[in-house]
Amino acid sequence: MKFKLFNLLTVFLATSGLLTPAQAAVVDHSLERQIATQSYKSSPVTVVPPLVSPAQQKSIADILLVLIYFVLPGGLVLGMFLYDKYYIYRAGVIQEQIDLLERLYACDHNATTNTGQGANERIERLERLWQSDSDNDATTDTGQGAKG
Repeated sequence: MKFKLFNLLTVFLATSGLLTPAQAAVVDHSLERQIATQSYKSSPVTVVPPLVSPAQQKSIADILLVLIYFVLPGGLVLGMFLYDKYYIYRAGVIQEQIDLLERLYACDHNATTNTGQGANERIERLERLWQSDSDNDATTDTGQGAKG
């Protein structure tokens, strides 16, 4: 998945880099055309001045190019990295839950195979196991029990 995404980003950046000179030429050509048509007009048509000057257009284009070339790919890479960290964390939590369920099952299975123990003793045993696991989780959450 990551390799395909990396290839897609590479193709996107390469295509954008190759089209940048063409974009600049189109912008320059359209500005020249506007200036030429305004100077050749002799009719009394009211010309509305553009909202953004050519210098402001260039600065806006530069800002958008920086966003496209640096911020967007950087955000994607950061997002993939953070998702990997979350995925590892989530897998660890699920594995702890599976281990707890396996211990509970083994404890209950051992209790039912022993004929001398009653149902109350099995319940007390499961509650102690559950309580000890809850205590371990509390020390892990505060950072005392596990390495972070």
